[in-house]
Amino acid sequence: VPFAFSRPSSPPVTESPPVWTDEALLAALGAGDPRAALALYEHLRPAIDRALRRVLHGRHRDFDDLVQTTFERILRGVAEERFEGRSTLRTWASAIAAHVALDALRKGGREAKRLYGDVAVAELPTGQRAEPRMEARAELVRVHDILSRMNPDLAETLLLHDVLGHPLDEVAEMKGAGLSATQSRLRRARQELKRRAAAAISPGRRA
Repeated sequence: VPFAFSRPSSPPVTESPPVWTDEALLAALGAGDPRAALALYEHLRPAIDRALRRVLHGRHRDFDDLVQTTFERILRGVAEERFEGRSTLRTWASAIAAHVALDALRKGGREAKRLYGDVAVAELPTGQRAEPRMEARAELVRVHDILSRMNPDLAETLLLHDVLGHPLDEVAEMKGAGLSATQSRLRRARQELKRRAAAAISPGRRA
């Protein structure tokens, strides 16, 4: 029987996952495409994570819940056609995440303290550098507490520009305000933050 040589079969051709643009994602969501929600989540998750971590200075103990809340608000906003296309979806998601983080800080007046208030004794810094690190942690909690009591619109403008690094014109687009109005809000937010911080460390004064 002659030796029969058979060529190896070619590997199956797999389709590359679609590259979603903002416009394609919105169109797919509007058309009820079952892939769209997961694609939107994967598209926006890095921006959501980054915004939450920077506002909360790390991973909040309810971090996963805050991510879920942010995504639910995004889906609701898309369904209600509140995304006007003046920024990218990622930029819009970042603004919503910052708003969710502020809500977490304000919730019950306790969220800022909970950020580090439940750290186990074994996790507290020790040694020669312990005191500066604990002072920095206390300062962070104090800033979060101030942000939680500021005017929400001012606090959010401050976070978007000074913490998340969005340019002023981009912040104006996200907030649906003019550039001069946004600049004024940012100036007032910085002034209020300084005033409250000074009052918090001055005996006999209230922030």
